Amino acid sequence: MILKFFAHGFTHSLDDIIFKDVQGIKIIYQTVDQYNEPTEASGMLMIPENFDRNGPLISLQHSTLADNNKAPTNSKLGVNELTSASIMAAMGAVVVVPDFIGYGHSSNHKHLYQYKENIARTAYDFLGVADEYLKEKKITTNGDLFLTGYAQGADATLALHQKIEEENQFTVTHSLVGGGIYNINTFFKEIFIKNEDLPLMGTYVWILEVLNSIYPTLQRPMDFYFNEPYASNLSKIKTINEPIDINLIDTNPQKLFKKEFIDKLINGEDKALLDAITDQGVTDWKPLAPITIFQGTSESCLYKSNGVRAYNQIQARGGNITYVPLEGKNHIGAVIPYLLETFKIIFPPLR
Repeated sequence: MILKFFAHGFTHSLDDIIFKDVQGIKIIYQTVDQYNEPTEASGMLMIPENFDRNGPLISLQHSTLADNNKAPTNSKLGVNELTSASIMAAMGAVVVVPDFIGYGHSSNHKHLYQYKENIARTAYDFLGVADEYLKEKKITTNGDLFLTGYAQGADATLALHQKIEEENQFTVTHSLVGGGIYNINTFFKEIFIKNEDLPLMGTYVWILEVLNSIYPTLQRPMDFYFNEPYASNLSKIKTINEPIDINLIDTNPQKLFKKEFIDKLINGEDKALLDAITDQGVTDWKPLAPITIFQGTSESCLYKSNGVRAYNQIQARGGNITYVPLEGKNHIGAVIPYLLETFKIIFPPLR
């Protein structure tokens, strides 16, 4: 009844769906950190009661989190991925939702925001552990594997999709994503030439800080990138595990970043950083399974060009990809339409 209440809050199109009770299981599992050293992470496994084997397996990757309390294994039902996963499970799917390193059980670690290699590995390892658990409990799905996520979860989903097809242990049925960056290289260049306040600048700085801390070819002091007093403000933060407080920076890139740094990045001279940024892209490959990208046409935070560009780049490589514009929706307003369209693809009775 509680999940039906939340689903009703999403849309009346789910009113006729019979919702099952759901068992949520927190799993702690072995994966690796950014140095490929063993570490533990956590995630949620959602299983419908009296599961009849007619439902799929879904891996749902969460969006950007502002704090650890919003991690899937820590959060409560509300406007979050735990609720989305619970509704999907109540509709008849087995759903896995990784926390990613830095959240949940591994909250004492740095979250490697938008670091493709580790995000993909963490989600992939959790999918494998969840699969072993289901086999141990003799729970069998219908063989379909759907991947989905919004914002950070969109990039994480395509990174996981690519990892799965490289490893060839599972078979992806369909990936459904929305509101992602996808090609961070081009996106960063778009950001750095703007001369205006950008509301998500704290998130963009977070990406830069993560890459700077991981890549041996970088690891530069903050004053390499930032003007004062912002360089000093950022240098005082011991661990950055969330979007930067905009009170510590200027949201206009021309005021925040050093001109020399911007010029070298745009002109292609900062090869070390450009290589690191390029590594995080999720459009330079040909997927075997289909991908659907949902994009609000009034997107202003991450720009609607991101979705169009990802569609064009993957299609040019021969990928089976569909672009679905969500008319008049901005970054936040597109979330529910993306979910509803995703439900329709995963659950045929809704079509």
